[in-house]
Amino acid sequence: MTADMMKRCALGEPKASKKAMLALAAAYLALTFVYVRLSKAFHGSPAVEAMGYSLFAVMMLVYLQMSYLRRRSLAAQVLFVGGFGSFIYLAMWAACLVAAAIEPVGRHLR
Repeated sequence: MTADMMKRCALGEPKASKKAMLALAAAYLALTFVYVRLSKAFHGSPAVEAMGYSLFAVMMLVYLQMSYLRRRSLAAQVLFVGGFGSFIYLAMWAACLVAAAIEPVGRHLR
């Protein structure tokens, strides 16, 4: 943590505004709706499952952008959230691909 962040945290900052929190909630609901629709269409595809697993972590990144990075340039915000969000999604996708490749345990016990 930088000294600036320590000072802001000691003062009880940063706090997101009500407008920012409503925008975050709306974005979370929209992404959840997209996930449900994709799940119905593709029935457990690893790419869709990875989206579901990474939703919460990506929303935490968006909150971080709304609170800590709001004074930074738009390019810095997009690079931070987009880069880390992509990394989280790709890590979850890789985990889902590995999980899909593993043979179910109960199948060979029959």
